[in-house]
Amino acid sequence: MSQSQEEKREKARELMNDQIVNVGRHPDAWKEWLEFRARFHDYSFRNRMLVHAQRPHAQHVAGYKAWHKQGRQVRGGESGNFIWVPIFDTADTEEEAEDEGVEVGEKYLDWFRVGHVYAWRQTVPIVERSPEEIGPEEEGRSIETVGTPRAQTAVEAGTDTLPEPIPLLSGDEHEDIL
Repeated sequence: MSQSQEEKREKARELMNDQIVNVGRHPDAWKEWLEFRARFHDYSFRNRMLVHAQRPHAQHVAGYKAWHKQGRQVRGGESGNFIWVPIFDTADTEEEAEDEGVEVGEKYLDWFRVGHVYAWRQTVPIVERSPEEIGPEEEGRSIETVGTPRAQTAVEAGTDTLPEPIPLLSGDEHEDIL
């Protein structure tokens, strides 16, 4: 049975709040958080917390369609990682524009829904095959996955779509961590 959007939002809120408490209480978790945060500087604080709670060692995450554009396929059976996705609306009336503090016809942030992203390790490279190469048992399928699920680098996986990893922090001094 599929979860409702409200159930997903509640689960995401709980996950994010638990992660904030964990990072605040444990020095090792704080250091791990700083390392993770350096890799995901373009994400909001809340989305970083959510991804970190679900995939603390992720190097890169993207949505299903974004992975396809990068030549990768999400492996079958993989579960997406929760993130908050902003939903925008356009102020169509004077009243709506005034309520939202924008001009008529201008977009504003309406709410957030729960979306899903997948880590690089949850994907495999896509190899396109011509129709002549597809046998009758594979009729209708045009994607073959290759590579090893244990690949740690782009070279091991036979692709060049993995970004270079961020170097790990070393040292215990405040200056080292910064």
